[in-house]
Amino acid sequence: MKLTATPAHTRALGGALLLCLLAVAYGRLDALIVALPLIAYIALAAALRPRTADAAHETPPAVAHVSAQRVLEDDPVTVEVSTTAPHTLLSVGMPAQAALRMTPRNGLITGAGATRLQLLPLSWGRYDMGPLVVQHADILGARRVAEAVSPPTISVSPGDAAGAGQRRLNRVLGISGPHLSATKGDGIDLASVRAFRTGDRVNRVNWRVTSRTGEIHVNEMFTERDTDVLLITDTDRDVHALASAFADRTGSSLDLTVRAVAALASRYIGLGDRVRVHDFGSRIASIPAGTGPGHLRRIVDQLARADRMSDPIRRLTPLGHVRSGTLTFVMSPLLTDEVAAEIGRLRAAGADVHVIDTMPAAITGLASRAARDDVPASHRSWATAWGMRVAERKVLIAQLISQGVPVAPWQGGDGR
Repeated sequence: MKLTATPAHTRALGGALLLCLLAVAYGRLDALIVALPLIAYIALAAALRPRTADAAHETPPAVAHVSAQRVLEDDPVTVEVSTTAPHTLLSVGMPAQAALRMTPRNGLITGAGATRLQLLPLSWGRYDMGPLVVQHADILGARRVAEAVSPPTISVSPGDAAGAGQRRLNRVLGISGPHLSATKGDGIDLASVRAFRTGDRVNRVNWRVTSRTGEIHVNEMFTERDTDVLLITDTDRDVHALASAFADRTGSSLDLTVRAVAALASRYIGLGDRVRVHDFGSRIASIPAGTGPGHLRRIVDQLARADRMSDPIRRLTPLGHVRSGTLTFVMSPLLTDEVAAEIGRLRAAGADVHVIDTMPAAITGLASRAARDDVPASHRSWATAWGMRVAERKVLIAQLISQGVPVAPWQGGDGR
């Protein structure tokens, strides 16, 4: 760090010299009177100037703190930069980021001893906010020292983590768990009351109904659900519409995929199921099966780390053995035959497969927009090409539906 004069000190010095020259050259006493405050400022700054050559290195470094390192979208975050040096003005500058709204809007703020920037992340992901440019100035603003400070990285989770609605399972893989299944068996929640049959347990006898009817009746109970949920993502390509006159701004296929996984994982882990994540691509790390709040945090953290800039892969990452009856959600824009083949293999293995179409709505509507007169010729050809690709997708989706695989677009929250 190097101790330098501030622009304010330089202007004061230049103005004082100019006014003194005018006063001497033209005998103007008024010019000398105007220069007196500037001369006093320069003299006081010189008196307070550190006398040692290492004064800049002796300045305590600034420290940056954030109010939270893990937040949801649209949750405010405060970045505080402070120093222990006495009588110090701090000026902080933060580089602008597209999906990060700052207050002040230009990311520049000055304060005595400490400053605070208010941030509002508008999209999921990891935000490296540094380096912040921090300037230490004395109380007069005459001398300053600049340094770079790196605050902690903020991990922003998708706001859809409050998630999708519960789906009734066709069958249950286990007989223990904290929530009900559609299967009757051992449990603690009443399903119905029926007449006694050979083999029924005595402790299931409903004595109130038995005494009223004169025949032995027993309680039937719901089993508690405990199953595997497999979330498969297809992030080979991140498909998004151009922000132009004919394509509205919308979420990309990767954005929809991340939100769908966050919502489904939050829902089923909250119900006590074991959730596993597997990516056919390379943007999201695959996560083994697990349950509980810690496992959900692990999934959400990995989703926040999803790489938006990865290149397309040449081959899908293979999926290992899948237990028959596993509830499986496949999040995919359905652009490749390899993904359709993997869906067929999962279906043949006995998995309960459901496909969530993550193709952005703006892409699927390009064919009709291509004929509009206000669309430039270069954009019209691009829209026509995507319209042909969307038509091929319709054939693929029809084949999946004919095989008994439901396909529906992701609408967020309980909209699926």
